[in-house]
Amino acid sequence: MGLIVIKRTMYQQKVGAKVAGSGSCFKCSGHYSDLLPEIEALNGVNELFRILSHDTRSKLLFILGRRQLSVQQMASLLDLSLPAVSHHLRILYEMRLVSKKRAGKEVFYSLRDRRLMTLIVAALFHAQELGMVTPFKLAPA
Repeated sequence: MGLIVIKRTMYQQKVGAKVAGSGSCFKCSGHYSDLLPEIEALNGVNELFRILSHDTRSKLLFILGRRQLSVQQMASLLDLSLPAVSHHLRILYEMRLVSKKRAGKEVFYSLRDRRLMTLIVAALFHAQELGMVTPFKLAPA
């Protein structure tokens, strides 16, 4: 149960009034109640942003959005140990953000949904506009 639902329930108990989403709200008279399903749908979005907020995982997702690579190639590119890269890839795989395929002894990963790359690139450009990252020019894929 999300925070919004808990707050509404507490409010209902306190004043005994109907609230938006369960009828009409005395404050908003239904003008904003259409937003509640969308707001409640956002409860799971924080999990995606939690995954993206880790520096190594966001770099891995960006790399995999550009091309399919093996665990060894990603470890070399990011100058990380194989166990560290494997750990983060396992999390990304369990969250269904990446897919993998085995070719002999190597495992290759790729981004499962290109829309995630759109989100990462948009965040990257936004961070650049805010002066949070060094200016760059995205190379063609």
